[in-house]
Order: sequence, then C-alpha cells, then structure tokens
Amino acid sequence: MSKEELRASPSSGVSRSATASGAVFLSYASEDATTAERIATALQSAGIEIWFDKTELRGGDVWDQKIRRQIRECALFMPIISAHSQQRLEGYFRLEWKLAVDRSHLMAAERPFLVPVVIDDTHDAAALVPDRFREVQWTRLAAGETSPDFHARVRRMLEVTSGTSGVAASPEAGIWSDSLPEKSLAVMPFANLSADRENEYFSDGLSEEVLNALSGVAELRVAARSSSFYFKGRTTDLQEIARRLRVAHIVEGSVRRAGNRVRVMAQLVDLRNGFQLWSERYDRELADVFEIQDEIARAISARLKVALLSGARRPTSNMEAYELYLQGHHHLNQRSPTSIHAAVQYFERCIALDPNYALAHAGLVHCYGILFFRGLTSHAAAKARAQTAMQKAIECAPELWECNFSRAVYLNYFESDWNEADPYFKRALEINPRASLANAYYAVVNSIVQREAEALRYVEDACKLDPLSANIHALSSAALVILGKFSEGEALAHHALELQPDHMLGLWWHASALSGLRRHDEAVATMERVVSIARTPVFTGSLGLVYGRAGRHEDAGRLRQELEDRRVRGEFSIGIGRLALELGSNDNERVREALTAAAGEAAQGYLIRLACGPFMEPYRSDPEIDRLCRKLYGW
Repeated sequence: MSKEELRASPSSGVSRSATASGAVFLSYASEDATTAERIATALQSAGIEIWFDKTELRGGDVWDQKIRRQIRECALFMPIISAHSQQRLEGYFRLEWKLAVDRSHLMAAERPFLVPVVIDDTHDAAALVPDRFREVQWTRLAAGETSPDFHARVRRMLEVTSGTSGVAASPEAGIWSDSLPEKSLAVMPFANLSADRENEYFSDGLSEEVLNALSGVAELRVAARSSSFYFKGRTTDLQEIARRLRVAHIVEGSVRRAGNRVRVMAQLVDLRNGFQLWSERYDRELADVFEIQDEIARAISARLKVALLSGARRPTSNMEAYELYLQGHHHLNQRSPTSIHAAVQYFERCIALDPNYALAHAGLVHCYGILFFRGLTSHAAAKARAQTAMQKAIECAPELWECNFSRAVYLNYFESDWNEADPYFKRALEINPRASLANAYYAVVNSIVQREAEALRYVEDACKLDPLSANIHALSSAALVILGKFSEGEALAHHALELQPDHMLGLWWHASALSGLRRHDEAVATMERVVSIARTPVFTGSLGLVYGRAGRHEDAGRLRQELEDRRVRGEFSIGIGRLALELGSNDNERVREALTAAAGEAAQGYLIRLACGPFMEPYRSDPEIDRLCRKLYGW
C-alpha cells in the first residue's frame, strides 16, 4: 500500500460485488508488486473490492494514518508470502502484518479475516510470518495466478463478515468449510480419573491407541499425537482447538481403573457447534482394554462414514507386559535424560515378560540412540543393545512402521549408513505416511546427504502433520540449518520454543541458526541456556562454536580445557564436542585434527553433521578436511 490506492469503481471498468461488503487489503513486499497487482486485478474482475497500491511511494504521517485506518476497516487482510518476504527481515509490510494480527485478536473466532497467500515454493512450515497466520488455511497461487474457486472462496468469506449470507449462522462460520474437512478429527488425551494419579500413562496409552487405529483410515484426517496432547491440562475453547489443529471433530473421554476393572467413557464432538455426535460408556475387565479401543474406533468411523480397515492393535496377550510398555512409551515421550533411562528399564521389563513384544524392542532402539547422541552412554555399549533390539523388532513385526523406523534410526545413529537406512525410512512412511516423527527424521537425513528438495518436502509434511509439536519443529529446524537455511531454521526453532520454552533441541537449533545469522549475542545467550540444562560434551562443544564465532576465544579456550579434562575422565562424545568447538577457532589445523579424531571414532558421521551442520563448509578448501567430508558423506 502507499499514497495511491486502486479501488474497484465504474471508472476502472469494474463494478463492486453486490454481495460483498468492505474491501480486501493486499499487503506485500515491494519486490512482489507485479504479482500483487495480478492478484488484485483478477479479484476486481470477479467483482471484489481491493485496496491495493500501484506506486512504490511510501512514507509520511498522512499516508501512515491512511494505511492504519484501512487495516482497521478492511473486511479481509491478504498478506502475500514469498521468497522476497522471507529475505526482508524489515519492511513496512511487516508492520502491516503486525497491525492486522493485533486487530485479529479482537475478533470473535467465527470471524474470517486473515487470508495468507503464497506465490512461490516458500514452505509454510519455515515461513517468517506471525504465528497467527499459521492458525488459518493458506492458499498457494503460483506467480499470482488465481482461479474461479479462489474468487468464490473470497466472496464467501466476505459474505460471512458482512452477514449477507446464511453462512454466517452455520457451524462453519469463520472457520471456512474447506479448511476444516468434514472427515477430520483429533483424539484428545483421555482424563485419568483413577484414584492413583500414576495411572496417567494408561489413560494416555488408551487414547493414543484409538488415535493410531483411526490414523489408518486414508480418507480421515487425524491430528498427530503430539499436537492433540498439546492441549493436555489446558482449558482451551473448542473453536481454538479447531483452528489450531484444523479439524472438525474431537474424541475425548476419561478412564477410571479400580483393581482389574476399568471404566472408559468416550464421546465424539463436532467442534464447529459443540454438539455431541456420539458417546458411550464401557465397564469391562482390564483384559478387555483392546476390545474397548477397537469398539471406540469403529463407532467413530461409523459415525463419520469412513471405513476402518483395522482396529486398535493387540500387541501382546500379557497385560502386565502391556502396562510396562505403556509406561516405557510414556517416559520416552518426555525425552529428558532421566525419563529415557526410565523408559529403557520399563521396555526391558516388558520384554522379559513377552520377548516378542515388537514395539518395546523398537522403543529401546530409539532410547539407545538418544542416550548415545547426548553422550550419556558409549557408542559400543549403546550399539550392541540397539542392534539386538532392532533385529528383534524387525523379526517380530516387519509390517509395523515403528519397527522399520527403528531400523532406519539404528543405521543412522550407529552405522552412519544413509544408503541402507533409506529404504527403511521409505517403508515406514509407506506404511504410515502420517508418522510425523519419521517425516522429521527423514528430513534431517536428506539434509545430511544434500537432497535439498526432499528435505524441504519432509520438513513441510512433518510440520503440517504435527503443528503443535516442539520436537517436530526442532528436528525440522535442524534439517534447515544443516542446509544453511538459517532464517527458515530460526523461524522453526523459534516456533518450537513458543510451544515449549525449555525444549532442549529447540534451544540448540535456535542458537545454531542465530549464530549462522551472525546474531552472536543472542546465539551465545541461547546456547548458554542449553548447557545450563544439560552440560553434555556435544552441547558444551556447540557453546564453544558460538563463542568462537562471536569472537570470544578466551571463553572457548576454557571450554576446550574442560572437554579435555572430561575426556581423561572417560566421558563419551568428546570428539564431536571438540570438533564443534574448533569450528569457531578459524584455525584449519585444529579443525583438521579434530575432524580426523572424530571421524576415527565409530560411526560418528551422523553426529558430526548434526553438531557441526554447515559450519564446516568454510574449511573445505583444506584438501584433507574436504577428503574426510567426502568420505563421511559422499559429497
């Protein structure tokens, strides 16, 4: 926008729509002016009033007041998102976006207002936009080419805002019907009503198994577990859940255990109007829990008129083993050092009771990978246990995505064999394309081997599948930072921290992205926070890296001595930590020696790339460093 506005009028040969009330405010970076005008002209030709500036003159109090007034008065706000807006960290359009977001907070949930439009291949997961933009459906208009369907949708939204259509009174009012598919739902964590509050793992596990069963229905869009469980313990309005998860229904319920008896109550609710569509109470023996899960999934499928191909899984006939598995899974999801060790113990006890419990073996692989990555156990000790668990998981249930994923994870963490891991990632995603964790991990692996297009695809899929998962956004940030896409990586890590402020991986990758952007003071403060939470060798070395890049070589030197002292004491992953630290030294000889030592340790390629990301690239003019990198990664 600027001093001149282009409005639909008889003189321009375009008449105003008889049904639409108010105007659409088009906001864009100046580099996108031509494309913005193409969109404006097409919408005007469809009878929609547009507030759009054809000049590039900006400034002055009168003009500023005019822009602010138009944003206060427009019916819809349409920000144009592109590579140009990504590159522009400052610009008047960003103030326009902020003003629009501020206004949106004053609106009822039923009121459509923000209409983000992407005009190129910018990925919404990594877009540098206000979080409010992510809560509504985005439209992709390649090069600004619109369609009659898009024109019709804009008119429908204008009708809702003006109250000139019956749509305003419908359940979908303000949450556009095409952005909330009829066949979409989220399974919320069932409330634990048992006298023993420690039974929460059981209620969580029951609701997750219902979710897993429903996720197998191709025509049903089911929100991922991490995003559904984001609302656990929060008092959240139904419309807010619908908007953030982009689903039309939720399944919620409660579980009460008493001895060998269990009472489960479940209901299906239409989020658009709050109406209960189905409910049931189950009073059964504990051993009947799998039948309860299956009956809930089938009842919901029938109500939404979709075909459930298979019910909830029956992974074991031993109920004690099942409960131990649920407790292990519960602790694994917390991902703290203490909880991972606890998860290992529960999985191992589960396997002692049922040696063929495939999911428990798969869970162990993941636990050992995390323990090794964080330097909490040696490569040799973790590899031996992870290998046994991985082989048993595949042997017991090669048809499960979790078992194929566990084999891919093992090959990455312990063998650094990308080529052999690739088919297992693909098989896991073929079985369950909605597995957000598998999508995020595969994005990282594609980044490591420089398959940029594939990495970006899986980043976008992971974040769309699990929009409220801090862990998924942190892993996706890692994939982008490894590719050197620091701005996009910073945006994803920032979003992870908005979801979970002390998320360790989110903090780590936020610090790495900030360092890549040369925002050194912020990078140092963030990485110091990571080390205050977990002073592992890898994180300590990463702090040394950002110290060095910030010019704080004396501080890095102290950390160098600390890592040496810890190596003498027999700690693990010192080589990776030392390499990360030396990358901030601007000393090729030190980097060469550190890389040689780290690469000489067993199967460290995956961790080297994670910890050091793109910061090694400037050193590859050194022939020996380049040779080692090619040996590790093939490029």
